[in-house]
Amino acid sequence: MADINDPELQFLIVDRRVTDPAEQAAWSAKKLVWVPHETQGFIAASMKEERGDEVIVEVKETGKTMTILKDDIQKMNPPKFNNVEDMAELTCLNEASVLHNLKTRYYSGLIYEMVNDPAAQAAWAAKRLIWVPHETQGFVAASVLEERGDDVVVEIQESGKQVLVSKDDIQKMNPPKFHKVEDMAELTCLNEASVLFNLKERYYSGLIYTYSGLFCVVVNPYKKLPIYTEKVIELYKGKKRHEVPPHIFSIADTAYRSMLQVFKCLDEFNKKVSAYMRPIPVSELGKLLFMKLETQLRCASGAIWR
Repeated sequence: MADINDPELQFLIVDRRVTDPAEQAAWSAKKLVWVPHETQGFIAASMKEERGDEVIVEVKETGKTMTILKDDIQKMNPPKFNNVEDMAELTCLNEASVLHNLKTRYYSGLIYEMVNDPAAQAAWAAKRLIWVPHETQGFVAASVLEERGDDVVVEIQESGKQVLVSKDDIQKMNPPKFHKVEDMAELTCLNEASVLFNLKERYYSGLIYTYSGLFCVVVNPYKKLPIYTEKVIELYKGKKRHEVPPHIFSIADTAYRSMLQVFKCLDEFNKKVSAYMRPIPVSELGKLLFMKLETQLRCASGAIWR
């Protein structure tokens, strides 16, 4: 598994935030839980003592000690789930954890990254976002305001300006869950604007390699990146394409192993041909021709395979 904390891999993998084990251990020792609060809904507290059906907790924010029913507390997720994109991945999926994740992501400006959250998807869909042509930027994001026959009135997201655009010139936008996708063949809306946007976003994040089906697209960074070291080479050896981030090493390794498989199959074929032809009675000239053919077959495949 690739280590996102490895500086050599920061230009290959989208940072999904993996927490330090020391932080995880410190978190476990605090025995943190969620407890109800009159105005904030739920607040973080640490468990101090259990007394039958109740627990004594210390509120993290104020340091105040209070007694709570066990039925009223809710488990808290480890720090590695902070700002998680898909809340279905939460170890403890409860009301307090869901509200906390939504709040922290909102305060971080991440309002559309909750991949499978219906509310986020609905909010995105309500904006009716599309791509429209732009003189200098190629395409820009806009929301559809009104349809007028073969035209649509749109509002440019960046400037707020309203413009009239032909329906033939607009292109569909993909949902937020496809942001910086590694293989553009997975895009729901595979069009010029979406491809260019994905390549641009990955490029600005230092991710110069992107797959598009069978092809690997590379955007020249015009600078040296630490992604061609021996450590990175070892990372890609013997790995399937979907197991590692996009890279020319993955393409090369796949091609090399495919070549070996072809030579192996060809070698097995040659052996079967030789075994079939040996028992057939032939003249001396036929034997010489057979020996020559066998030598050529071995040179073409067997010797390379070995």
